[in-house]
Amino acid sequence: MKKFVLALCALLFLLPATVFASLPDVPVGYAVLDQAGVLSPETRAHLVERNQLLFELTGGEVRFLVVDYLPRGFADLEAYAVAVFEHWGIGDRNRENGVLVVLGVREEPRRFWITTGTGLHAGLPRSALNELTESYFLSAYDAGAYDQAVQGLFAALVEQSLSSQEALALFQHGKYIPAAGNLHLLAHD
Repeated sequence: MKKFVLALCALLFLLPATVFASLPDVPVGYAVLDQAGVLSPETRAHLVERNQLLFELTGGEVRFLVVDYLPRGFADLEAYAVAVFEHWGIGDRNRENGVLVVLGVREEPRRFWITTGTGLHAGLPRSALNELTESYFLSAYDAGAYDQAVQGLFAALVEQSLSSQEALALFQHGKYIPAAGNLHLLAHD
């Protein structure tokens, strides 16, 4: 019985280390980690460049993690996204204004989860996230047009989360072009 208790304690001690070890390292460039290899180099470069500008001006970040399947050791994509969000330290620590989008592109059906920092909960409640994904993401994602889906969702998330002062700062840097009914935020030059 004593050996059983010791073995159980050792297992419980090693379990968090196993889960932690399955979390990916922070990606080079910080904006996107495409472990599934479905995003073009142009989309990845676009996200890195625009995310760097966003971080410099606001401290906010919108990062993407693309995986084939949900890694073992996690109950669901939400639990995995939250663990990666915490591990990567997304957004400004004081403002808690980071966003992580995790895509499971080989899952059946395809799955995704968006995790936001608590500083964005008022501006990006779950209802707004649902609306943004319906409008700018789902049809392209479901069709396998991952570049279009990711770029559309990136622009929509940034636009929705910016304050008017942050939008003005981006506009003054020539990186924000508001247009009625169209998202041109951090658009390609």
